Amino acid sequence: MTEAYWIKALIHKYRSMSLPVRAAFWFAVCNVMLKGIQFITVPIFTRLMADEEYGRLSVFLTYEQMLYILATWEIQMGAYQKGIFKFKEEAYDFTAAAQFLINILTVICFAFAAVFHSWITAETGMPVSVITAMFIFFLLQPSYQCWLVQKRTSYAYKEAVSVTFLYSLLNIFVSLGALILFGRTAVIKYISSTVMSSVISLFFFIRHVNYLSVKKENMIKYWRFLLRFEAPLVLHSLSYLILSQADRIMIAKMAGNAQTAYYGAAYSLASVISLFQNSVNQSLLPWRYQKLEQKEYQAVRQVTNRLLAAIGTAILLFILAAPEIMSILFPQSYQEAVWCIPPISISVYFMFLYTLFVNIETYYEKTHYVMYVSLFCGAVNIILNYFGILMFGYLACAYTTLFSYVLFALGHFYFMKRTIKGKVSTDKIIDQKMTVLISCAMIAASVLLTVMYQYFMLRYGVFLLLLVIWSLKRHKGKRDF
Repeated sequence: MTEAYWIKALIHKYRSMSLPVRAAFWFAVCNVMLKGIQFITVPIFTRLMADEEYGRLSVFLTYEQMLYILATWEIQMGAYQKGIFKFKEEAYDFTAAAQFLINILTVICFAFAAVFHSWITAETGMPVSVITAMFIFFLLQPSYQCWLVQKRTSYAYKEAVSVTFLYSLLNIFVSLGALILFGRTAVIKYISSTVMSSVISLFFFIRHVNYLSVKKENMIKYWRFLLRFEAPLVLHSLSYLILSQADRIMIAKMAGNAQTAYYGAAYSLASVISLFQNSVNQSLLPWRYQKLEQKEYQAVRQVTNRLLAAIGTAILLFILAAPEIMSILFPQSYQEAVWCIPPISISVYFMFLYTLFVNIETYYEKTHYVMYVSLFCGAVNIILNYFGILMFGYLACAYTTLFSYVLFALGHFYFMKRTIKGKVSTDKIIDQKMTVLISCAMIAASVLLTVMYQYFMLRYGVFLLLLVIWSLKRHKGKRDF
């Protein structure tokens, strides 16, 4: 068959997709593009900046994520996504009310930061210029996120992809230009990137800035829903962030900024697979909510099994090639951190697994369950990180992260079962046996691949053998059919 035939077949298959499936595909591309372009430039930044400066930038970004949660409550990421379904006939007013509430929270948080800026600078190492740029970003950027949610909900993917592509390119090129022209420091990199993001977000902010158009009684109704839904998730988000990011702060304080840079680079590389899983989850969330609303549980179960298998396979292939990817992308001083990649990569699998359970909890508005698990796992992670760094150095943080995410998934599975008890059988939504099988296989395979990291030929020999077995079985299956 000719190449033209395959191209025509792919085009035909694409055109035959339903609008929700096509939108999910493009929103996945959209998110991968946004994060992927940023990741591709990481090796450039690690070479332009000194190890200590890149480590300092990693710490800035960690503090940004923590303050972002406090300043916005991440309403645009959680309650707004649910509310846009609940108030779909009042979408414009609801969006304006959500933006207004986020802005009030941001201004209050900034007021505290202004009063205690000396203490914050001393504790975090962030100068006033970085703190100011950060809060301007917090004020404006949620508007862009709300706009993306609207586009996902209405399956209007063309505008979202176009704007995201422009957003990504401008952000990266402005940052690179600033580093070359003004200095290769963490402060220059952070401020240039943040200012560019704020300028783009300003256009979306202006669209819903007319808060006075919303009736007072409606404003109160929307705010009551947003606050009630999101309040438990704030503690969840902070605890989750501690689970995923606090290790960098602890490494910086206990081992130094250079070690933070090495760990941060390995974490960024290992987390590249999370771009795919995040994209898939965000794109399918509206679909999943719709299927739960329509009680089409079998569709949710089937798609979940396929996604777990697909993401698990992608993660294992990534782990297989990690040493070579690491050596190509990063300087020699970063290479020791390759041992962090397998456990962090498997953490991404459990991260995806737990989000499937959380989506069901949040659909039924049981967000307080999410908070319980997050607080417990966040506390466990800090304790394990502290003793792990003391005894084994920064590499231990990768393994404490994996252990904590396994706890995260188990905890959310338990509370998901409590949430749907009396409503629907767990097995109708989640294939429990298959989920356990895939999870155990992921851990076992990652251990095997890690043991083979020093044996290049053995690793790729095993890969080729599995590829041949898969091809033969696939061919035999077609022939029997």
